[in-house]
Amino acid sequence: ELALASPTNAWVHAACSAMHRVLRPKHIKNFQVPTLIIASGGDQIVSTPVIERLSPYLRVAHHITIRHARHEIIFERDDLRKQFWAAFDAFIPGSKTLHDN
Repeated sequence: ELALASPTNAWVHAACSAMHRVLRPKHIKNFQVPTLIIASGGDQIVSTPVIERLSPYLRVAHHITIRHARHEIIFERDDLRKQFWAAFDAFIPGSKTLHDN
């Protein structure tokens, strides 16, 4: 009974408003939460070049792009998914036991 559908106008408006606020340089430079950004090189939903331009402004962010991966990296083929988990494990100590089954 559950299904994915197109975003509503309200969702698009809220998402664009949030992005506009968050992407202000004043806001970005004050962001202090350690963040791992894993972009998909073949993403057709989210702009990987925009992610790559934003990442250097985040002081405590680490960024990688997995070439040829599409939007849902976890559902990719094994070689791409392994790259995701390797980056995740390097960023989150002790995480390997969570997904290594």
